[in-house]
Amino acid sequence: NIITLTTIYHHIHTANPVLEFFEQLCINLANEALQQHFNYNIFQAELDIYKQESVPIPDLEYRDNQDVLDLIMRRPKGLIPILDEEGIVPRGSWEGFVTKFSKQNNNHPRCKKSRNPLDLVIVHYAGEVAYDPSLFLIKNKDTLSSDVAVSYTHLTLPTN
Repeated sequence: NIITLTTIYHHIHTANPVLEFFEQLCINLANEALQQHFNYNIFQAELDIYKQESVPIPDLEYRDNQDVLDLIMRRPKGLIPILDEEGIVPRGSWEGFVTKFSKQNNNHPRCKKSRNPLDLVIVHYAGEVAYDPSLFLIKNKDTLSSDVAVSYTHLTLPTN
């Protein structure tokens, strides 16, 4: 059995870049969603209010990261949908997943070519991250252990 620990405070730029795993992809996806929420609520929603109230505002440009969220999650070409599909295909493999994902997204501005054609490189809001997808398929199939699932069924929420 292997236990993998990953922290949310991950530094993307390191002197000796390492390949990241599925758990870090999930954390980076959560960070992307939080960044998108922040961008919308701090920038776009405020700009919309200012415009409604005819408040003069200077041109403000901010980097939108919806494209990287789409690259990871949007059906049918996103990383997660392709990973899910490869997981149910008979004799699906991580190499097949990488080939399909790379073929579908080879011109995407958030996908970069790696020296190793079986690695994935995604340009996140915070920077470029190289992933080792060799265990993505296995990790994506991982389910909750039965004792954890049972614990959730007996969970009661406090009432106010």
